[in-house]
Amino acid sequence: MTKNNSFIFFLLAFFLIFNEATFANSEESAIQNVIQKLNSATVIHGNFEQQKQLQGLDYPLTSSGQFIFWKGKGLYLASSKPFFNASTITPDNIIHWQENGTGSISEEQSGL
Repeated sequence: MTKNNSFIFFLLAFFLIFNEATFANSEESAIQNVIQKLNSATVIHGNFEQQKQLQGLDYPLTSSGQFIFWKGKGLYLASSKPFFNASTITPDNIIHWQENGTGSISEEQSGL
């Protein structure tokens, strides 16, 4: 998957998860609806909660935080619980953030 396709996938996935509107039954309709809404919005932000079932744990790991999508600029995704983990995904780079506000560009993603 190319970097731009990965970026679009993240945007679509997060918008689908956090949008409270009801989408049409067909997958293609839902995708077109998301694309239309993303094209008309400059900034989309919200909170999220997700659960992951990890091997070795008898219960799902629940994380929560916030996201900000800024059209043409990127996606900021920050988990605050159970621990801080934040990244910014731009068309050119992925930046991993520390809790103190310093960031570093992911070497394996840079320049793709």
